[in-house]
Amino acid sequence: MRKSKGLRIEAVALTMTCIAGFTALPGVVATASAAPTTTIVWYTQQTGTPMVPDLVKLFESENPGILVDAHINLGTSNVTRAIYSADLAAGSSTPDVYIEDQTWPAEAAINHWAVNLNNVIPKSYLTGIGSELLNGYTYKGELIGIPFFTDAMMLYYNKDILAKAHLPVPTTWEQLSSEAKQLQNMKLCKYGLVYFGAVTEATTMWWTSLITDAGGASVNPSGTKATVDSSAGLEAMTWLRSTVTSGITPAAVSTFGNPDPGNVFYEGSTAFLAGNAYQWPGAVAAHMQSDVGVTFDPTFPGGPPHGAAATGGAADVINPYSKHMAADIKFVEFMTSKQADEIVARVGHLAPSLTSVQDDPVVDAANPPAALLPKLTLVNRPAQEDNYPGVTQAIASNVNAVLAGTETPAGALAKMSSEINAALKSS
Repeated sequence: MRKSKGLRIEAVALTMTCIAGFTALPGVVATASAAPTTTIVWYTQQTGTPMVPDLVKLFESENPGILVDAHINLGTSNVTRAIYSADLAAGSSTPDVYIEDQTWPAEAAINHWAVNLNNVIPKSYLTGIGSELLNGYTYKGELIGIPFFTDAMMLYYNKDILAKAHLPVPTTWEQLSSEAKQLQNMKLCKYGLVYFGAVTEATTMWWTSLITDAGGASVNPSGTKATVDSSAGLEAMTWLRSTVTSGITPAAVSTFGNPDPGNVFYEGSTAFLAGNAYQWPGAVAAHMQSDVGVTFDPTFPGGPPHGAAATGGAADVINPYSKHMAADIKFVEFMTSKQADEIVARVGHLAPSLTSVQDDPVVDAANPPAALLPKLTLVNRPAQEDNYPGVTQAIASNVNAVLAGTETPAGALAKMSSEINAALKSS
């Protein structure tokens, strides 16, 4: 009989081995066994919780003969992409399974860096995942990944700060600006609002929500032309710049990528955080779950009742060069299970992918973003474009320029439009 394996988490970080930007998670150690074993390498995400060890332990207990060597992502989405794209372009057989941001399905499919899961995963494993989420990982009919966790833009607010001023949760961005300034004047907060502003994928996600709130979009529905240089774009960009010039947002916001806005907010002296579901683990780490409210993003006057929520998250993708395809498929199928998704939500504090887990009252009580997800007005970034890396660079860099004060809103939109069109034509 195969003996059970222990997960050994080392207390000293220096004993970990860094591999190409990922940290090996020690502890997936096989004891003596009569049965042959297959070890798959998994490049994954961590939240400072036992989520990954718990997932590995459960999978290995259900699949004797397969071990998982987990490596933790140490960087941003853009850094991760650079790492695995270099590995896969070289035809590396590892990692066997890797985390793919929702924004890279076109690149993965075009370059044959992902197995088309429609060909290997029975549809019965996908029935519990919302179609909008699966669409985010699909390129021209190819499903390149199984959602590991989901994400969406939402508004966090400090309950205590608002209560002291007897202010309601704002429903428009202008109301938020007004309340933020009032709270600063009352010396109740240092900053009124923080958000993403660095040249990262998070900034593109944030911008997508804002321009949708204003009634616009960055690219037309057919993906052939930039539509960002519009009255809607100008309204969104002008408001963004005003948050810096009015002082409700720190000037350093132009340097804020993940997890910087959350880090500032959870210091306790900021009223609002325009973040995403991925910021909730910060509330848990800061022991502020009861002090923080989570709700819909505001919108612009004349818009719908609630602001739009750009989607995000990450999926598990199978490397087509892997030498352990059967084991890889078993692992990805396991990640669609309710047990695995509950670990993601309740242990990792990330937003779950299965609708049944999102609707679970026990999960919702501990993870408020999960409860909000089914009610959001979701919108996807233009990630289905062949040259999405060029599109997102154009968006994030020009938003960043406006926040840094090196470009005007109108000038940035004209430049963004030109750069998006160039990216679309090059694809």
